[in-house]
Amino acid sequence: MANTFSTNYGYTKSEIGANNDNWGTDLNTGIEAIDGDIVRKVDKTDVVTQTSNKIAFAGTTITANSSTASTLFENFQAGDVISIAGSSNSANNGNHTISSKTNAYTLVTGTSFTTESEGTTLSYHLVPKYSEINIDGGTVDGVTVGGATIATSDVTVGSSKTLDVSGGTLTTSTAQKQAIEDGAVNRDGTPKLIKVQALTGTSSSDEVDFVDTNWIIAHDSISFSATSGKLYLIYAHCCPIVSQIQTAGSGGSSTKAFVGLCCETTERERADNLGALGNIVGKLSHRYIFHQSYLSSGVVQTSTDRDNISLQGALVAGSTATHYVHFAGYWMKHGGSLMRFEHGNDGNSSYFSIYEISGVSLTSGTSSSP
Repeated sequence: MANTFSTNYGYTKSEIGANNDNWGTDLNTGIEAIDGDIVRKVDKTDVVTQTSNKIAFAGTTITANSSTASTLFENFQAGDVISIAGSSNSANNGNHTISSKTNAYTLVTGTSFTTESEGTTLSYHLVPKYSEINIDGGTVDGVTVGGATIATSDVTVGSSKTLDVSGGTLTTSTAQKQAIEDGAVNRDGTPKLIKVQALTGTSSSDEVDFVDTNWIIAHDSISFSATSGKLYLIYAHCCPIVSQIQTAGSGGSSTKAFVGLCCETTERERADNLGALGNIVGKLSHRYIFHQSYLSSGVVQTSTDRDNISLQGALVAGSTATHYVHFAGYWMKHGGSLMRFEHGNDGNSSYFSIYEISGVSLTSGTSSSP
């Protein structure tokens, strides 16, 4: 009969009457393996609260009576946490981490104890390390969890049961907060204001030279976070000032200016060229703001024409991403016209208000011939 192996841990069991000269090696190897395998195994009696009147405290050491309780701490190891209760000295109660173990009745900890002789009946138990425990089944009742991570499974709250976090904090992601809010209140059709931002710029240094027939960004983009499929309403108020007009055509030509409201997923900077009217990306609306006729070719005319105007538009986000809104200016027939946006002068202001609306779709309208 050949060597066999133990059922649970596979320790070598030498063949009786054979395996000459290997019994000692196999036995010693098995004992070492057993010692390593059981060192972190928790005895049931150590986890359940026990009592003893044979425990004393001094310095950083907990000592049991060497004659009558010489094995009291035999299953405790360095790194374990022992919990003590019942002492009249508060420093001796609570959880204490074992830094080293002198013998089966003496533990050295990181706690500075109040000197106390044995005689008082104290409660003690091993505090389990949850990282070393794998519970594959059963029911856990009345347990306080000091800290844990759910890594491989879900937690389900049973029917008619309550997940009570009133005494602490429930941390959620931005998307989860939104989902909770949307589920708690029917917000269908109700605008939710998600951003208000003003523009700044009051001097000629903020002026932008507009290129004939192209849309030019008038300021750095304003950003907001959008969720794919949701409807957004953008209200924008601006105060454009036309400070210089110059035509490039022959005498009798005219110059016109427009302001457009744009939204896209590309961030823009002041003076970026968006291209011709038909190519502008994300244009929600635009408005004619200025007209000057009969300027002679090459003539430069200064102006302080300003107009408070409002533009608005709606879009459905095509992706969950940061979106950018901006004003763009457009000139027809010019050769060096300038425009800027003012904020804070004589009550003039330029700002954006952005709303998110749930439960409403954006549909295209049609018109019929009269």
